[in-house]
Amino acid sequence: MRKEYGKALRSLFTARMKAELPRFEETRVSSMYFWPGHRAFRWKASEQIHCWIVLSPSPKDLGNL
Repeated sequence: MRKEYGKALRSLFTARMKAELPRFEETRVSSMYFWPGHRAFRWKASEQIHCWIVLSPSPKDLGNL
Protein backbone atom coordinates (compact mmCIF):
# COMPACT_ATOMS: atom_id res chain seq x y z
CA MET A 1 0.00 0.00 0.00
CA ARG A 2 1.32 3.41 -0.86
CA LYS A 3 2.71 5.36 2.08
CA GLU A 4 0.17 8.20 1.93
CA TYR A 5 -2.77 5.79 1.68
CA GLY A 6 -1.49 3.72 4.58
CA LYS A 7 -1.12 6.79 6.77
CA ALA A 8 -4.65 7.99 5.94
CA LEU A 9 -6.09 4.50 6.51
CA ARG A 10 -4.45 4.15 9.93
CA SER A 11 -5.58 7.63 10.96
CA LEU A 12 -9.21 7.08 9.89
CA PHE A 13 -9.33 3.58 11.39
CA THR A 14 -8.01 4.82 14.74
CA ALA A 15 -10.54 7.67 14.82
CA ARG A 16 -13.45 5.30 14.04
CA MET A 17 -12.27 2.82 16.67
CA LYS A 18 -12.35 5.60 19.28
CA ALA A 19 -15.84 6.67 18.18
CA GLU A 20 -17.45 3.25 17.67
CA LEU A 21 -15.59 0.97 20.10
CA PRO A 22 -14.18 3.18 22.87
CA ARG A 23 -13.39 0.19 25.12
CA PHE A 24 -10.67 -0.87 22.69
CA GLU A 25 -7.44 1.04 23.25
CA GLU A 26 -4.55 1.22 20.80
CA THR A 27 -1.75 -0.94 22.15
CA ARG A 28 1.89 -1.29 21.12
CA VAL A 29 2.80 -4.88 20.41
CA SER A 30 6.32 -6.27 20.08
CA SER A 31 6.03 -9.51 18.17
CA MET A 32 7.53 -11.20 15.15
CA TYR A 33 3.96 -11.37 13.79
CA PHE A 34 3.51 -7.59 13.69
CA TRP A 35 5.00 -5.46 10.94
CA PRO A 36 5.35 -1.69 10.60
CA GLY A 37 1.95 -0.30 9.67
CA HIS A 38 -0.05 -2.79 11.75
CA ARG A 39 -2.19 -1.40 14.53
CA ALA A 40 -3.46 -3.39 17.51
CA PHE A 41 -6.42 -2.47 19.69
CA ARG A 42 -7.15 -4.32 22.95
CA TRP A 43 -10.08 -4.47 25.33
CA LYS A 44 -9.50 -6.16 28.67
CA ALA A 45 -12.89 -7.77 29.31
CA SER A 46 -11.40 -9.28 32.47
CA GLU A 47 -7.96 -10.18 33.77
CA GLN A 48 -8.16 -13.51 31.92
CA ILE A 49 -9.93 -12.34 28.75
CA HIS A 50 -8.38 -9.86 26.32
CA CYS A 51 -10.17 -9.09 23.04
CA TRP A 52 -8.12 -7.89 20.07
CA ILE A 53 -8.71 -6.09 16.78
CA VAL A 54 -5.72 -5.82 14.45
CA LEU A 55 -5.52 -3.55 11.41
CA SER A 56 -3.23 -5.25 8.92
CA PRO A 57 -3.23 -3.37 5.61
CA SER A 58 -2.12 -5.21 2.49
CA PRO A 59 1.38 -4.24 1.38
CA LYS A 60 0.27 -4.55 -2.26
CA ASP A 61 -0.74 -1.45 -4.20
CA LEU A 62 -4.51 -1.37 -4.66
CA GLY A 63 -4.31 0.95 -7.65
CA ASN A 64 -7.59 -0.13 -9.33
CA LEU A 65 -9.86 0.53 -6.37
